Amino acid sequence: MKNFMLIANSGKEEAVRMAGRVREKLTAMGCVCTDAPHDDTECVLVFGGDGTLLQAAREFRDRHLPFLGINLGNLGYLAEVDRDHVDDAIRLLTRGEVSFEERMMLLGRVERGGRTLYEDVALNDIAIGGRGLTVLHFKVYVDGEYLTTYQADGMVVATPTGSTGYNLSAGGPVVNPRASLIVLTPVSPHTLISRSIVLESRSAVELEMMEHPSRKNALGLAAFDGNEVAELLPGDRIRICRAEETVRLIKYNKQSFLEALRKKMGDR
Repeated sequence: MKNFMLIANSGKEEAVRMAGRVREKLTAMGCVCTDAPHDDTECVLVFGGDGTLLQAAREFRDRHLPFLGINLGNLGYLAEVDRDHVDDAIRLLTRGEVSFEERMMLLGRVERGGRTLYEDVALNDIAIGGRGLTVLHFKVYVDGEYLTTYQADGMVVATPTGSTGYNLSAGGPVVNPRASLIVLTPVSPHTLISRSIVLESRSAVELEMMEHPSRKNALGLAAFDGNEVAELLPGDRIRICRAEETVRLIKYNKQSFLEALRKKMGDR
């Protein structure tokens, strides 16, 4: 690889400094570094953390470029290169000695009265939650068939990649990121049973917001990969299915999924 695009989290000084240092190193090696994609771009280097990589992957998904994340945050599952191994990662990249993984994405559409309010993709998850301490009431349908009605703080619809994010915090299962499935995890449901539901990736999920018994105008929020994008009112619907697009991630570490998971969980 000789042509790179560099993205740094502007809110992190270390990320900006690291990107500058890598740019200088690559340029000295005869490589081309840009701040925007072009026809010759072969790889996108993302400096920051998982959030920065998620945003970049969604923004440039139509370019079908591979991404490598340099983690300068606290806990990174997607951005797997830490600050101590940047030089080694650059060496492998320029030699072409890396592998790739394709990750599925979700396509979500927020509707009100038959009109689309918002539509986008997500690499990690699409979630709904209440504003403040509001408990949400919503129905869940799978492939057009009614599943159940929840009273809960929210719902996370996650990809295998996103299973170690909000889904995990909400008590959902950890899934091998190379799998092809969709995970539904309720957030603090007001029931004695709070289980996640795992669906095949062909499934289409629909969440229908209902009126709160005591607060008729209770607002919910829809978030794509953690970014709040729409307010939800009773009657609003979110339709979620597998996206046609995938994200291509560069694999720097040779360690297995289980080994990486064990290290992230603190078992050294």
